[in-house]
Amino acid sequence: MLQHHLLPSRADNVELACVQDVNKAVKDLQKLNAVTVLDGAVYLLPEAETLLTFLTQMFEPFLVGYRVVGHVLLTESVPTSGLTSSEVCKSAQAEAEMMLLNGQTPFYSVLSLDLLNNGVRAMARLGALQTHSREDSKMSYHPVQTQLAVLMKDIERFISWPSSPPVQWTYPSQFQHQAKL
Repeated sequence: MLQHHLLPSRADNVELACVQDVNKAVKDLQKLNAVTVLDGAVYLLPEAETLLTFLTQMFEPFLVGYRVVGHVLLTESVPTSGLTSSEVCKSAQAEAEMMLLNGQTPFYSVLSLDLLNNGVRAMARLGALQTHSREDSKMSYHPVQTQLAVLMKDIERFISWPSSPPVQWTYPSQFQHQAKL
C-alpha cells in the first residue's frame, strides 16, 4: 500500500518561517538581556530601553520604505498580469521622492531600489503578495489586499506615516519663478 505524503502549503511554509524568525529574535534579545519569557509571554526588561531606542531608530528607514511599497500596492491598480518587482519599486521610488520633497520623511534611503525590492520580497514571504511567473519569464506580484493592509497597519505602529501621502510636489514660494514677457 502506498502512502501519500502531503507537502505543506506555501501558507504553512510562510507561517513556519515567521514563527522561526520570531523565536530566533526572542532568543537573541534574551541573550542581550532585553527581554524575558514567562509562561510563554515576552516581557521587555527596563535595561532594554536604550537598545529598543537604538533598534527602532535603526530600522525606521527600512520600515518607512516598506510602508511606501505597501501604499503603492494598495493604491495602484494592478494589471491581471501583475506587477514586476521593478515596476513596484519604480512607483514606490517616485512616491518616496514626493515624500522627501514635501518633508514627510527625512530618510533618503527610501529612494534605494535595493531597499524597496527587499520590501517587495519580504511582503511576498509574509504572504501579503502572491507571486506568479509571467509569460516573459519574469516574476509578477499581486497584492493580497487584506493581508497587506494588516501588515501596513502593523508597520504604522512603529513609524510616523502621513495621513495622506503626497501625490504631487508643491514648490515653495522661494523656488517659483515667473517668466517676464
